[in-house]
Amino acid sequence: MKYGLISSEPVKSFLYEIHQLFFKEEPQRILLSQDQLERFLSEQTSGCFYVSGSFQREIMKYLDEADESAERCGCADTVLCMNGQVKGYNLLFRIFPDILNEYGDAIRSGKAAILGSGETSSAIRAALTDMNAQYDIVTDSPSTDDEISDTQLKESAAVYTCIINTTKTGEDPDTAKMPADPSLFTNLKTVIDLVENPLRTAMILEAHRKGIRTLSGAEILFRYVRASYELFTGEKTDDETYEMYQDAFYRRHRNVVLIGMPTCGKSTFASILSGITGRQNIEMDAQAEKILGTSISECFATKGEAYFRAVETETAQRLYEGTGRIISCGGGVIKTPETMRWLCHNGFVIWLSRDLSRLFPTGDRPLSRDRDHLIRLYEERKDLYQLYADCIIDNNGPFEKTARSLLHAIHERNTEYERRNFHDVTVKKGIRRFSALRIPSSKSLSHRALIASALADGVSSIRHCGRSDDLSATQDALRVLGAHFEREGNTVTVTHDTARENTPRIIDCRESATTLRFLIPLFALSETETVFKGQGRLLKRPLDVYEQIFAKLNLLFENDRETLRIKGPLKPGIFETDGNISSQFVSGLLFALPLLEGDSEIHVKPPVVSSSYIRLTLDILRQAGIEIIEKGNVFLIRGNQKYQSCTYDIPGDDSQAGVAACLALLNRSPVHVLNMDHDSHQGDHAVVEIMRRFGAEVTEMEEGFLFSPAKLKGTEIDLSDTPDLGPVLFALAAAIDDTTVFRNAGRLRHKESDRIAAMQEELGKLGVKLESEDDTVIIHGQKQLEGGITLDGHRDHRIVMALAVLCAACEKPLRIIGADAVHKSWPGFFRDLVIAGMKVAFDGSVQSAQFNVMNK
Repeated sequence: MKYGLISSEPVKSFLYEIHQLFFKEEPQRILLSQDQLERFLSEQTSGCFYVSGSFQREIMKYLDEADESAERCGCADTVLCMNGQVKGYNLLFRIFPDILNEYGDAIRSGKAAILGSGETSSAIRAALTDMNAQYDIVTDSPSTDDEISDTQLKESAAVYTCIINTTKTGEDPDTAKMPADPSLFTNLKTVIDLVENPLRTAMILEAHRKGIRTLSGAEILFRYVRASYELFTGEKTDDETYEMYQDAFYRRHRNVVLIGMPTCGKSTFASILSGITGRQNIEMDAQAEKILGTSISECFATKGEAYFRAVETETAQRLYEGTGRIISCGGGVIKTPETMRWLCHNGFVIWLSRDLSRLFPTGDRPLSRDRDHLIRLYEERKDLYQLYADCIIDNNGPFEKTARSLLHAIHERNTEYERRNFHDVTVKKGIRRFSALRIPSSKSLSHRALIASALADGVSSIRHCGRSDDLSATQDALRVLGAHFEREGNTVTVTHDTARENTPRIIDCRESATTLRFLIPLFALSETETVFKGQGRLLKRPLDVYEQIFAKLNLLFENDRETLRIKGPLKPGIFETDGNISSQFVSGLLFALPLLEGDSEIHVKPPVVSSSYIRLTLDILRQAGIEIIEKGNVFLIRGNQKYQSCTYDIPGDDSQAGVAACLALLNRSPVHVLNMDHDSHQGDHAVVEIMRRFGAEVTEMEEGFLFSPAKLKGTEIDLSDTPDLGPVLFALAAAIDDTTVFRNAGRLRHKESDRIAAMQEELGKLGVKLESEDDTVIIHGQKQLEGGITLDGHRDHRIVMALAVLCAACEKPLRIIGADAVHKSWPGFFRDLVIAGMKVAFDGSVQSAQFNVMNK
C-alpha cells in the first residue's frame, strides 16, 4: 500500500512521524500543482493519501465517491484509492464529535468562537451544527450572518465558553502571537488550538495558566492519524498502544524543564535523569554565561539583573530549537514571562519543591547570598513556580524517592513504546551506587486474582495488578468468558457480562503456560469447542495431566503442538494428578470444579512440587468465597459454589526480587527491594534465605528488604519449590569463585526454553563450567569473567534477565540477542537496570536508540 501527503508546497508537520508510529513506514511527500492533481489520482490503483488544506476543496471534483463526512464539509482531508476508484473522507469531521463530547459542557453551556473560515473550519462547523451547538466564525472580513470580526469577538467576549483556532496564528516561528487572548474571556472553559508546532502555543499556555482546559494541535493530529490507520487498514488501535505512540512522540519532541529555588537539587537530578534516560543535560545558567562571556555574578555586578534576564530570555529561545533534553534552570527563571514562554512551548515543566528549612544560601549568587535573601526569594517566587509547573515533585524525602518520582513523571510511560520495539541489548557494568527498585507485582497472584474476579458477579478490584504479556494473554482469554477490565493507574476493575459463544472459541495464550493450564478446565465447563493457540514452545510443554483427565471423561482433547482443541462439558468426580509435574494443573482444576453441579475431589500423588503455588491459589479462592477442604494431598471441593467479588492487593513478585538481589551481589551495590511482602506465601520468597546462604547481608526494612553484597561463597540450593529462581541463581554462582550445587532442578528443562541447557550454553561461552545430570546442576564459578561477546537469550525472559545481571560481573559489555523477551514478566526491566547503575544500549528500532546510555 502506498501512503503519502498531497500538497502544493512543502509541508512541515508532525504528520509524517506520527503516521510512521502507526503504520511503521513514513508517508511520501507528494508535491503537485492543481493541474497535476487529477492525473495523479487517475493513475493510483492502490493508495491512501492525506490531503493538505490547499487541495481539500479542489479534490472533491475528482472523487468517484465522497463519503458522507466529505459531503457534509464540502472538502476531503483523506482519500483512498482502490481498484481505480477514488473515495474521499473528512476524518477531522469524523473525530471531532468525540472531542466535542469530551468538552461538551463548554460547548453546550455557551457559544463557541471558531477562529478562521478555511477548510479546517468547515469540518468543525459541520460537527458543531450536528450537535446543535451555537458558534460564531471569526474572520478578517465577515461576509455572512454567522461571521464576526476580531473586534466584535472582544466586545462579546463574555458570551463565549469555547475557542477553537483553525488558523496558523501562533505557529512556529511566530510563536508569540495569539489569535485570541484567553484572559479576555470571563466565562471561557475550553481552548482548542489546531496549531501543532509548537506543542503548546502562546494561546494554549495562557489558557493553561488561567486554569482553562486545553487541547493542542498535536493531540488532535494523533487522533486524526489513528482514524486514518483504522480506515486504511481496517484494524483498531487499542488505547494502550495509542498511549505508547503518544509517549514515544512526546519523549522525542518535549524537553523536561526543572525549575525551583537555588539548592533545591535541580542540577543533581538533571544529571541523574540524563544518565538514566540518555537525554542531553543542559544547564541553562551555563548556556547564559557563554552568551555573556562572563559569570552571572559578574554580570549582576556590572550590568545589573535586568540585563541578565534579557540574556536569559535569549538563552531560552535558543533552547526552544532543541528538544528531548533535560534543562536545569536558574532559580529566577520564572520572573520573566517571555523566558518561560520559550521554555513551556515544547517543555514539560517540573517544579522541584523543597522546604525552606532544607535550602541554604549560595555565596556565589547575589540574590541568595545569605539566609535573609533566601527567605525573601522563596516568598517572592513560590507562587510563580506553582503557576508555571506542569508537575510538582517533592524533594524533602529520601534521594531514591525523589529520583523515582521524577522517573515516573517523565520516563516510566515515555519509554514503553521504545521498550516494546527493541530486539537486542548491550549491557555493561556501570557505577556502584545504592538503589531502590520497585519490582513488578506478583505475576502469579495477578493471574489468579484476574481469574477469580472474572468469575464473580459484581465488581472486583485488583490493586497493584501487574502488567506483562502473560497477564495480557489471560485478560484477553477471560474476555471471551464475559469479563470486562478497566485499568486506572495500578488498579484493575473487573466486571462480568455475558460470555461470547463463538464456535469455536479461539484463545491465543501467546507464551503463557499459566494462562493455558489455568483456563483449560474453565473453558471445558462448556460444550462449546475451544481452540487454544500458543507461541514458542508453549503447546509442546507437558499437558499430560489434562489429556488423561479428558480421555477418562471421553472428552475432546487434541494437541498437534500448533493448536489444542478441547470440548466439554467437564463433570464432577475424582481427579488424580501427579504432583511432580506442575502445580498449575491442580490450580486450574481448583478454579473450575467449584462451578460444577456436583462435588469433586483432587488427589495429588506425592512428591508435590511447587506446593507454595497451590497455596497461593487457595488463598485467592478463599478471598473469593470458595470453600476448599484440604486433607493432606487431597482437596475436597463442594459443587454449585459462586465466586464473590472482592478487592485484592497484589504484592511484589518474589521471583523478580531474586533478580534484584543477585544484581546487588554481582554489582557490589546495595539494592533495596521496596515492595516485597515480609509474610509472603510465594515459594520464591525463599530468596531471602538463599541470598544469606550465598553470603549476602539481608536486612528486613520497613518496606521490603535490603540486599547488600558481602564475601560470597558457593552453597547448595534446593529448587523444588523455586524453579523460577534457577537461571538468575546460576548466573550468580557463575561469578563466585567456588562451586554451587542445585538440587531438584529438572523442571527447568520444560519452561519457555530448556533453561538448564540454555544457561549451560551461554555460561560456557564465558568460560564457566556447568554440569548437569538428572535433577542436579553443578556450577564451577570463576573469580573473573571477561565478557565482550554476544549471548543468546533463547527467547526466554528468565534467561535474558539472568544474563543481563551477570554483565555486572564482566569486565567488558555483553550483547544479548532477543532481549525483548522480558516483556513477558518485567516490561521495565532494562529501565530499572539503569536505575541500579548499569549501562544499557538498545538495538532494533529508531525509537530505542534514544535510550542509549552506554557512553554516559
